[in-house]
Order: sequence, then C-alpha cells, then structure tokens
Amino acid sequence: MPVSDPIGPVRTTAAATLTSVIGTMPVFLVGSQGGFLRESLQIDPAQLGAALAMFMVASAVCSPVGGRIPELIGSGRSLVLVCLGSGAVMMSLALFVSTHTHLMVALALGGCWNSMSLPASNLALARGVAGRPAFVFGVRQSAVPLAAMLAGASVPLVSSGVGWRWSFALGSLLAVVVATYVPWSLTPAQPRGVMRFRIRDGVNPPLLLLGLALFAGSAASISLGTFLVEATTARGFSAHTAGWLQVIGSLMGIATRLTMGWLADRHRGTALQMMAGMLAVGAGGFILLGSATRLIPLAIGALLAFGPGWGWNGLLMFATVRMNPDTPATASGLLGVGGAGGAALGPLVFGYIATRTSYEMAWYVCAAFALVAAVLAVAARTWAIRDRMRQANGRIQFVHPGSDGGS
Repeated sequence: MPVSDPIGPVRTTAAATLTSVIGTMPVFLVGSQGGFLRESLQIDPAQLGAALAMFMVASAVCSPVGGRIPELIGSGRSLVLVCLGSGAVMMSLALFVSTHTHLMVALALGGCWNSMSLPASNLALARGVAGRPAFVFGVRQSAVPLAAMLAGASVPLVSSGVGWRWSFALGSLLAVVVATYVPWSLTPAQPRGVMRFRIRDGVNPPLLLLGLALFAGSAASISLGTFLVEATTARGFSAHTAGWLQVIGSLMGIATRLTMGWLADRHRGTALQMMAGMLAVGAGGFILLGSATRLIPLAIGALLAFGPGWGWNGLLMFATVRMNPDTPATASGLLGVGGAGGAALGPLVFGYIATRTSYEMAWYVCAAFALVAAVLAVAARTWAIRDRMRQANGRIQFVHPGSDGGS
C-alpha cells in the first residue's frame, strides 16, 4: 500500500530513475566504447560480450540479496549506495583497466551494486507514489534507455575527441552528483520483526513466468543497447553515425515507456497484453537490423527495436508490483534474477554469434528471444487470471458452505 511520502512524488520518482541510470551505466558505457576498448585491450567481440555478460551474471547472483537490503535499510540509503558503488566502478575503469581480466572484474563489481538498484527504486515508487502507478514505473524504466542514450552520446561527444577513458570519468562524476540528490530518508527501513518473507514464499507460477519472460526479453534488449554501435560501425558506418543512432533509438525507447505507462493507467488489466504485442513488433525491428544495408531501414529497425522491442519493461514492473503489493522490493529482486540472467546471456550469445558467423545472424537470434518473451508474458497473464478466479471461488464457497461444492 502506498504511504504518505514527505519527500514528494516528483523527487522520489527522479531519485529512483536517476539512480537506475547510474546503476546500469557501466555496462552501457563499455558496450558503446566497444570499438575503442577492443583496440586498446586487444580483445574480440566474443571477449567483449563475455565481459558485458559478467556484469549481468553478478546482478543475477546478487539480486535475491539486493532485493532484501532496501526493505531492511530503506530505499534511500540503498540508492545512495548504488550511486557511490557504481561511481567507483566507473572511475576504476577510467584509471586502471588495461586487460580483459581487469574489465571482467570491474563489471562484476558493477553488477553487484546494480542488483540493488531495481528493488530499491521499485520500493520507493510503490511506497511513495500513489497516483498513476503505471506511468511512474514507465518513467523509472526509462532509466535503462536513458543510460544507453548517454553512453551512445559519449562516443561522438567525448571519446572521439579526448579518449574513451574520459567517458567513464564523467560517468563517475555524474554518479556522485546523483548520490547527493537522493534523500537518505526515502522509504525508511522496515521495523524489526516485520520482514518474514522467505524466497520460496514469493515464487509463484505467474512470477516465475514473468521472470522467464524478462530473461528472454532482456537477452534481446540488452544486446541492442550494448552492441548497436559496434554492429553498426562493423557494417561500414562511422562511429559518429552509430552513436547518434543509439541516441535517437534511446529517445524512442523513453517515449515509448512513458506512453505505454500512461495507456496502462487508463486501461487497467492490460499491461501484460500490451507487453506481448510490443515484443512482437520489436522482433520485426531486430529483423530489420539484421537485414538492412542502408541507413534509413537501419534507423527504422533501431526505432522499432528500442521502442516497442525495449519499451515494455515498465509494464512488466508495474504488473509485478501489483501482483506482490506486500513485498514489492523482494519480488522485484527475485524477478531481477531472470532479467539479469537474460541480460548476461544476451551479450554473451550475441558476441559469440557475431564472431563465429555475422552480426546479421546475431540480430535474428535477438528477434527469436523477443518472440519467446511475448509468449511467456501471455502465459503469465493467463495463469494469474486463473489463480484469481480460483481464489474468488474459494471465498464464495467459504461464505456459503451449504451451497454446491461447499465443505
């Protein structure tokens, strides 16, 4: 249940969103700087994909714990820790990374910090913002394409001029600025004795199916955010063009998340249906990315992949919180295992396929992941409706024990 928030809904939403940007920025910066990093560290696309996957593997492993911490110490303190931890990771990348092993270790640490970002921000929004919940979650989920946009913009604006290390240094500075903005008192810790949640109590079939949908969808979308610049330059376009293509696509992703959140608030109960339709359309965008040879169709593919193909996350988080109103952070942490696992698998598979075959084939695999996620979202909605009907029938039988079927 939402409670009165002394901080205010605008600052609560802004703090949750900006911290989510910082939490994911290390992996997107590494992806967008992939060409520079591969040249500097002497690594191939498969090794770059393995490093990006390490970030998500660490997020997946730490997500159950990361989901508990915000409810134990409060979302405000957790968000500040995410900013400071991610900022330290980006500064270490700017100053020290010189081998593939260093890159892997730094991204693993970044993934650990990021595992708290989603649960803490979802807790802050669920407890502190009562109005238009789907739209607010759309705002929060816009953090991911916003991080991808900033990472893409850093290529033509920073890295091409003064070097890729400066992009990480500026990202670290931004993390410190955001940490000073986040109020420590945001969603205080639960009193002792309140938390009685066990992992097995929170896993239910609809949540499991949503976790699998997030696994498949993230495998496609994170590959998009991390490899679009690299794949576009490999096709013969300049780094400037590739960077701006990611910026425009990211803006499309942000606009889509806000629009779909607004629509979900107006049409309650349709979030997962909308999510499935968007993933199906996004699959067409990935196919275009794989088949297009000219800039215009390539740009259309990027817009479809970034928009419908990656704009469904807010709807998924909104549905998850509505299904688990008593423990939104813990449920989000469990769901984050699927999201981080898919985000780890995606870049790893993408990099391997691009190295062994082609970038075109890698984009087609992303399309397949998106279609699988669409099917799983529909299955989760169907199961959730069936559970609600079963529970409703059980209550009716309890109220009228003498009716047919009563005990």
